[in-house]
Amino acid sequence: MLKKRISCVIALGLCISLLGGCGSSSTDSKDQKSGGDKTVVTIFHHIEEQSAREGLEEVIKKLEEKNPGVDYELQGLDNSQYDTMLKTKLVGGDAPDIIMGTPKRYIEFIEAGHIYDISSEDFLKNYDEELLDSMKVDGKTYSVPTNCDSMGCYYNKKVFEENNLTVPKTHEELMGIAKVLEDKGIYPFARGFQDGWTAQVEIQADL
Repeated sequence: MLKKRISCVIALGLCISLLGGCGSSSTDSKDQKSGGDKTVVTIFHHIEEQSAREGLEEVIKKLEEKNPGVDYELQGLDNSQYDTMLKTKLVGGDAPDIIMGTPKRYIEFIEAGHIYDISSEDFLKNYDEELLDSMKVDGKTYSVPTNCDSMGCYYNKKVFEENNLTVPKTHEELMGIAKVLEDKGIYPFARGFQDGWTAQVEIQADL
């Protein structure tokens, strides 16, 4: 369990750490090339955008440069399979050391004691308290934020001009414009879900 905790501290800028007590997963392996002992930290993620994956790989390179005795192993999955595979690994004793995702998405794992409580860690002082609010469950911190996302809507300027519409500033105004367009036989909204991850925008907005 100590090795799992060390792994959490080393890479905490990335995501959430799982406790080793949920199975027999080991973070130690023999480096066959050098013949020396290596600590292997497995990182489970669901990043699908290529640019974001490349960014994560750059982070890993920096971490390995600063921690020569540690290898960081990325395990990427499609978001639609992510939770299922995570549960399978937990049951099979092959839990990753670090996972990506918000704590509220994994309340059942937290309640089962699988996710490490980092509330007392000193590095949390490097974060604004308001940024950590969404990283908590029942007042305890289980994760740190890694990036900042924004959400919004694109609009068709030509359609707005042709129908004498102004850009809405409130939800009520948006719904009013949608009704105007709908009455004119124009679909007010379009959703592009060709890539599975884009559906998360809708889910996160609701949350």
